[in-house]
Amino acid sequence: LLVVEYAYACVAGGAECTSSGELERRLRESQAWYLGSASSLLEGMAWSSASDSWVSQLGSPTEIFARTAFSSRHLDFAAAVVSGVGRMDPGATIGVLHDLATRLAIANCEMLAQMLAHFTLAHLPVLGDARLRAPSFPRFEFLAGACCRRYHVLKHLLARSVEASPSGA
Repeated sequence: LLVVEYAYACVAGGAECTSSGELERRLRESQAWYLGSASSLLEGMAWSSASDSWVSQLGSPTEIFARTAFSSRHLDFAAAVVSGVGRMDPGATIGVLHDLATRLAIANCEMLAQMLAHFTLAHLPVLGDARLRAPSFPRFEFLAGACCRRYHVLKHLLARSVEASPSGA
């Protein structure tokens, strides 16, 4: 939202861009809110998922969330943006703010794909190991790119789960 607001004020709004000091303050406040919220959520998750299934190469939901929320590549980039925002012209500022928002959106998509994979492998009934290798069983992709465009995977998994349940619902 900060990206859109800043870009509108600088480009389309015809008004003066937010001062670099004000933008830096708002970025730091947003970062503090994010870190506090993510930390609180992680603390709650840690206790509830301590007994959850451990999936090889994924871990538990707590590990999946922590890897995403506190990834050094995102925290380092966010710190660089805050540090450099006062030295950039408005066009460059819009560009790095957009890049930061895009990076976080892709990371969140990757996290959701991993959570979906964890849920599927840990909690959905699987009829033997052969089903995991069946061509119709979804392949989980954990990296940016294609995984974030596979909206049909959840629908596919839910439909198969309903078909496989004894009551059909």
